[in-house]
Amino acid sequence: MDIIETDVVNGRIKALSRDPSGQIIGSAWGGIEGDAAVLDTVQVDPPKRGKGVGRQVVNGFVAAARQAGAKTIKGEVKPEFGLRVKETKQFYDKLGFRVGEDGTLEMDL
Repeated sequence: MDIIETDVVNGRIKALSRDPSGQIIGSAWGGIEGDAAVLDTVQVDPPKRGKGVGRQVVNGFVAAARQAGAKTIKGEVKPEFGLRVKETKQFYDKLGFRVGEDGTLEMDL
């Protein structure tokens, strides 16, 4: 079972997933801008992809943003990030984000 830890410090949000040995295997990072949380980065170690770690850290980020008083979460999926854009958009859609054709992400909290 992976361990999730979240924190909000100085307007920055982090959600980390650690394996039982304490190694970080996934993370979600962002910040608070007004009443919105901005999801900047989600990373998962390649051998852990497809095993729920990404979902775990994004859900942790959502929970931390909600606790910090955010009303929405915003973000972007951009091809220049080296992502498989179609699969990444589907990932966020399954987590409850509205995904725009232009790659914008939004979720009401």
